[in-house]
Amino acid sequence: MDFVEVAIIGGGPAGLTAAGALARQLHTAVVFDTQTYRNKNSTHMHMVPTWDHKDPKDFRAATKESILARYSTIQFLDIGVTSIEKKPIVTSFLSTRMRRNGAFERLSWLLA
Repeated sequence: MDFVEVAIIGGGPAGLTAAGALARQLHTAVVFDTQTYRNKNSTHMHMVPTWDHKDPKDFRAATKESILARYSTIQFLDIGVTSIEKKPIVTSFLSTRMRRNGAFERLSWLLA
C-alpha cells in the first residue's frame, strides 16, 4: 500500500489541472482515470486557451506527458475507484480501494 497526499478521481481536464497544480507545489498525488470522458464523442475542444478546436484526446495526452516529464510526485493509474472509507484509528486518513485489489492511503481526495 502506497501513501500519497491527494487522490484525484478523474483524468479529464479538471483532474489534470489539479494534478499539475499539486505537482508544482511538490505534493504527492495519484490520478485515477477510467478513460471514460464526458466529451468522448467530441472531435474538438472550446474555451481552453491554445487548445480551441483541437482534439480532447490530444489535450489529455499532452498534459499528462508534460506532468510526468517534469514532476516525479504524480502517478497516473488507468483504473477506477470502487470505494472510499475513513480509517478508524487515524481519523484524518482515508483509504481508497481500486478495482484491481489495491489500496492507497492518503490525506484527502478530489473528485474531478
